[in-house]
Amino acid sequence: YRSAGLLLGHDGALPERSADWPYRLTPALVIESPGLNVERATVVLQGCVSGLAKEGLGGDALGLEWALLARGADSVLASHWYVDYRSAGAFCRRFYEAWLGRSQTRIAAWQEAVAGTLQDPEGGSSYDWAAFSLSGDWR
Repeated sequence: YRSAGLLLGHDGALPERSADWPYRLTPALVIESPGLNVERATVVLQGCVSGLAKEGLGGDALGLEWALLARGADSVLASHWYVDYRSAGAFCRRFYEAWLGRSQTRIAAWQEAVAGTLQDPEGGSSYDWAAFSLSGDWR
């Protein structure tokens, strides 16, 4: 809940591989930040393992996806293992083109991104695009 999260760049610098990097988007920060408004948003977490969760006391999966959905996000697109940045970029580009560019539903855009990435030489292997899940409202 407090240790998992997505490392964020700050002041034009990439995150350091350090446990004490202060710029981290964590489930705790999402839930406890009064000014964070993700209501009705579709949040795309393009970073590696951004959909990773730990089992909570009640057996639920606590991670960024859970926290963002609990705060009111409509849906979350996240990866569940390490993926090549080129593959992740190709997948997300296709998702946005279908969803925002051609007004498809989020699930249709996700399906098109999967199919398109399979055909794209820069799309990488199925191991890369299969890492992405769409949680929440898929319409």
